Amino acid sequence: MDKVEIKEKLNQKYNRENWKNLSKNIFKNNVEFYSNPRNIEIQNEKVLSFFELGRINLNDHKKVSLFELKVTKNLNIYKNKVELRNLVSRFIDQVTNHGVLVIYDNQGENYRLTFSTKFSQFLDTGELKEVETEPKRFTYLLGESESCITPAERLYLLHSKRNNLLMDDFVEAFNVEKISKEFFEQYKMLCFDIENNLISLRKKDKKIDNNFKKSNLIEINFAKKLLGQIVFIYFLQKKGWLGIKKNSSGDYDNWGKGNKAFFKLLFEKKFVKYNNFFNDVLEPLFYEGLGSERSGDVYTKLDCKIPFLNGGLFEPIKNYDWSQTEITLNNEIFSKIIDVFERFNFTVQEEDPEEKEIAVDPEMLGKVFENLLPENIRKKGGSFYTPRVIVSYMCEQSILHYLLAKTKNKIPINDLEEYVVNTKFDVSKNSNIKTNAKTLDDLLANVKICDPAVGSGAFPVSLMNIIIRLRLSLISFLDRKYKNSSYYFKRDCIQNSIYGVDIDDSAIEIAKLRLWLSLVVDEDNYEKIEPLPNLDFKIVQGNSLLETFHDFQLGSSIFKENKENTFEKFLGSSHTQNLLIELSELQDQFFKSISHSKKKILKDKIEQKIILIFKENIKVRKEYNIKKFEKFETQIQDLISGKLNKNFFPWQVFFSEVFLKNEGFDIIITNPPYVNTKEISKFNWRDDLKANFGFLDDLYNHFAHLAFLISRENGIITFISSDTFMTLQTKQNLRSLLLKNKLISILPTPKAFTAMVDTCIFIVQKNILSQDHKINFVNLRDLKFDEFQNIKKNTDIPIWEYLLQPIFENIKVNNKNLISSELFKSNLNLVIFNPSKKNLKIREKIIPELKKIYDKYWPAIKTSKAISDNQKILEAYNQKLTENSLTMLGLVTKGGQGLATGNNGDFVGCLEGTIEAKRVYKHRPIKIFELIRNKKNFLKKFKEFSKFGNMNKVEKYLESISEEKIRNYFFKIKEEFGRDVFGQGFLYRIIRKEEITEVKDLSEKEKNEGINKEKKIYIKYDKGDKKGNRWYFETPYYLKWDKRSVLHYQTDERARWQGYDFFFKAGFCWSDVHTVYLKCRLKEKGVNDVSSMSLININKKIDDKYIVGLINSKFIAEFQENFLNNTSHLQMNDARKLPVIVPSKKKLQEFIDLFDEAKKIKLAYFKNKISEEEQEKKLGKIQAKVDLEVEKLYNL
Repeated sequence: MDKVEIKEKLNQKYNRENWKNLSKNIFKNNVEFYSNPRNIEIQNEKVLSFFELGRINLNDHKKVSLFELKVTKNLNIYKNKVELRNLVSRFIDQVTNHGVLVIYDNQGENYRLTFSTKFSQFLDTGELKEVETEPKRFTYLLGESESCITPAERLYLLHSKRNNLLMDDFVEAFNVEKISKEFFEQYKMLCFDIENNLISLRKKDKKIDNNFKKSNLIEINFAKKLLGQIVFIYFLQKKGWLGIKKNSSGDYDNWGKGNKAFFKLLFEKKFVKYNNFFNDVLEPLFYEGLGSERSGDVYTKLDCKIPFLNGGLFEPIKNYDWSQTEITLNNEIFSKIIDVFERFNFTVQEEDPEEKEIAVDPEMLGKVFENLLPENIRKKGGSFYTPRVIVSYMCEQSILHYLLAKTKNKIPINDLEEYVVNTKFDVSKNSNIKTNAKTLDDLLANVKICDPAVGSGAFPVSLMNIIIRLRLSLISFLDRKYKNSSYYFKRDCIQNSIYGVDIDDSAIEIAKLRLWLSLVVDEDNYEKIEPLPNLDFKIVQGNSLLETFHDFQLGSSIFKENKENTFEKFLGSSHTQNLLIELSELQDQFFKSISHSKKKILKDKIEQKIILIFKENIKVRKEYNIKKFEKFETQIQDLISGKLNKNFFPWQVFFSEVFLKNEGFDIIITNPPYVNTKEISKFNWRDDLKANFGFLDDLYNHFAHLAFLISRENGIITFISSDTFMTLQTKQNLRSLLLKNKLISILPTPKAFTAMVDTCIFIVQKNILSQDHKINFVNLRDLKFDEFQNIKKNTDIPIWEYLLQPIFENIKVNNKNLISSELFKSNLNLVIFNPSKKNLKIREKIIPELKKIYDKYWPAIKTSKAISDNQKILEAYNQKLTENSLTMLGLVTKGGQGLATGNNGDFVGCLEGTIEAKRVYKHRPIKIFELIRNKKNFLKKFKEFSKFGNMNKVEKYLESISEEKIRNYFFKIKEEFGRDVFGQGFLYRIIRKEEITEVKDLSEKEKNEGINKEKKIYIKYDKGDKKGNRWYFETPYYLKWDKRSVLHYQTDERARWQGYDFFFKAGFCWSDVHTVYLKCRLKEKGVNDVSSMSLININKKIDDKYIVGLINSKFIAEFQENFLNNTSHLQMNDARKLPVIVPSKKKLQEFIDLFDEAKKIKLAYFKNKISEEEQEKKLGKIQAKVDLEVEKLYNL
């Protein structure tokens, strides 16, 4: 049986015999059908019949039972999913049944095929238990009006594996993420096709080019908007709302009767003839049809009914003049779009973590669109979106703590927790929730929520769905007769509660699209819904972190702590206050407006009102020049109107109603951008950012500070971000802010994204507390089970979902680990550490004394200069140290970062005969041949290489010439084409032994000024070690040290002449990057480079070998991660804070002996006397001894 035959069967209405025949053909001998299907008695008015038809026997000894569940005609199965799921899930017992394959038939043209199974649950002990999780369901929609291409392909895969069919194959066949990845890749190519076509049209047609320039239109954004519009059409046609023709009576048919292949038929000219599909059909359909109000909803051009959608989705992007511009996109592009879209099922349901419909849903679209944001296309790896189970958890907890803060203990905490997090909660059985139904409903109706980095809108949509679920559960206990459906609650929530900002305007369009789709989902009858709301002033493009424009303060200076610049002063002028109130009223009118002309008038009024507020604010601030401001007024109008993208966002102006009526947001929730300080330095607004906040750091730190500024008193702030705020020195300001307020929860998570960052959720209430309070600290990385480790490695989001879901279900109510805030407030640098038993012991025994030492001596050792300036103090301190004293590494050593040459390729080489030299020999011909093939003008400049047609010839040529000539070639090529033409830092020099001068043979003058000799000008250079050798390593690198080179190091702007006081001294160093253990080794006399952190022991009671042993120990690695720096980098100032015990003479010798033994093993390996495996085995034994001795040393 092939895919085409399977698809034909799936496209038919459900029939039991047909399905049995299809199953037999797919699964062959694996499937057995009962001669008399087992009738399952059930008392449920929605269920007509419930039969177990048979089972599929898998080759891993697991069984999947087959069920058929017929429900009343045309019952909405999705809306009754929980009830129907529970009927079937009880049959998955993990003994006789490991999964179920269920057909849900409502006797319509389509039916649902659902595979349901359970996944491992993790107990508090970390053990796996197989039977505890809620079943997860994965569903295909099948039938006459469904695509069925993907399910046919997936079922065919099961057919192809029928001889060895496993449970994993079933899970794979119903894998949602496969659909997501496949859809994204094809969607991305469609987007680029449209973009390239537009670029070509602009070059050919001046009128199009001028229109794009006038509207500030970018081709890729046009392409994204167009595909978003077509996606929305696919969702609408699924509901039967498009292309509704006249019936036999001559009247237009009812809503829901439209053709579910409307877009395809429109392209195939079944509705109207055309020459160019986009120009002649789609643009008029969008802007005269879907975007305009019409009598009876009739669109005469197609002679059919289509809905009026409003909202802005079907308005021209940037208001380009579509009617006067012939944008003739290739018809072939739309043929491709249809080919791709017809492969996938579209559903408007936003799935919950336990319910996964295998289709293109709004959440998947959010991920797709986020992957199309410019920064994510550049990264190629895609965006770092949050798994839905984490989104769900964060949103539920935000609502819970908002309600707890507002109800002020009037409702027991346990009752509120159950009400919010338990989707099966029955209000009628809880008197506390029932009695307070009106209070809770009012709070949920009026909550103000903002995501200041809204992206695709995952958090606002999830919060809205939770609010709607909670409000619907209260209906029976409220005196409300009208507008109490899911649709009206959602519309109310979007109007009153949801706000979002993002710097990327295409992200804003995504978020709006998801909110509009969420409204469409809940009503099958178009006549019962209102036109889509206008979200232009709810979900807004802007830079959340700036309020300034050309040095003008446009808002109330929320970023300034000066009391004279508060919001109250901003409102000090009654005129300003009146303007803000008028602005708020205009924005409210705009939200509901449906007339194009009225919307334009309102939008103009809103924009003018904002300009007036800016001017009034400038008048109040006498330091600003109003005439100077007026010079920029036209540009500001273009920014406010959306013609240009805003790089500012005056919060208390644009969201004035929130601050006037609510004094700020009740909930701030976000996954802020993952942009580090190095990337920020490239922004043209970095100086404004620093001026606003008073510091410059990773963007998430700025977003966290912003959250406190825009939230109201007792507001809830929920973040998932990099976990570096817990330990890094640069994030101490954020830790201070969190710990001053009521920090509710800290949850270090497994990697929640495909990003290379460890993440952490924190929830905090803006409420400055003087007294100690309890923090719920749950370290999800501490759980001990093998499957959990897959989360760190796996890039397949559904597998994360399966593993994370039970973890988060467990911690919602049951798993609490309450820790005193004082543990962190009185900790070294306020570090927030994982409060494991061992760390609590360290906190008790080591940190208090270490903190005293740090507070007293840190200013004397925090930089190399400080160490130099405080020599006498440090000498006196070291003389006083006695055996078993606790000190810091920075007090008993000196040193720092080393030399940066600014151009390693021209100054550094590898010693002949080493592994690194072999690598250079291998890559030199490759680099030259790449230039021959790819570098324009290369052969004109270096004609001698034109005769080499392949790399082997280049290789032989380089072997035939001298090393001096090769160096000369590479030097000249770099001079001609740039220093990074071979890649940054590529080493091409092979150093011969006769070119090397030993450090012991250098005079002091030669060390400082360079060598005069013509040949022996290379000295030992510790440039780090990519393999991260521990204990000992003979560097293969040598550095040019002639006078000319030394002068370059000292004077060239790209070089850094630093740490020179410690050149030519032995000591120890470590690799900047590490994994579990730190990578420390002894360093011989020479020069060390910037990436080889280097220190020298200055205490006579301590030896470098002892320190290497300490740093290489498990204890120090764990201490560094938990109390100093939880990244994979050990910086110099982290190392200086490491706790060091001054050893007894006996203990010192023990460590020296262990080091010497490790060095012997390393030397034997370097000389090929032992294998790498044997080396690791022997070093492992030494490591175990070191770890044990260090634990004893620190009394742990």
